[in-house]
Amino acid sequence: MAKSERVRAAVVGAGHMGQYHTLVYAELWDVDL
Repeated sequence: MAKSERVRAAVVGAGHMGQYHTLVYAELWDVDL
């Protein structure tokens, strides 16, 4: 994968851990959530 490519991610679940992972992924510049 080239450095400029963005990674697509999804979070399944809306519990405590789902909310935590959503916040972490949202902070990453190279991830499309």
